[in-house]
Amino acid sequence: MIHGKKKSLKGSLYLKTPHFCPKCKTQMQPITVKKTVDSRSSEAKQYDFSIKRGTHMVGNIEFSWNELKCPCCDYQLSIDEMQKFELDNMDADQLKKYERKEKIKVALFKVGFIIFALILLIALINK
Repeated sequence: MIHGKKKSLKGSLYLKTPHFCPKCKTQMQPITVKKTVDSRSSEAKQYDFSIKRGTHMVGNIEFSWNELKCPCCDYQLSIDEMQKFELDNMDADQLKKYERKEKIKVALFKVGFIIFALILLIALINK
């Protein structure tokens, strides 16, 4: 009997682009992996049973997450494993583009944070 469910949305955007099997170079397909874990088992230490601050699910909880699977050779990888494989196998040009993209992401986050802080500050001043 399942007492609750928890789905990870990690990698949802990552899965929208094509990824190719490290073994046979076929385009991999996203799949959903499910596992039921008893919160009182020793295996439970590997899973996050929290739902809100200080609140935890108990009993048999069904965890689900996305992975990539090759339709030809059935090779299956987690999103983290696939990202590591792709990063390790980039040529120099691809690596430069990737690093530039990561720097842009950090810069945009900083700008967004500053704008948010300014809006908050203005709202506090106008009270």
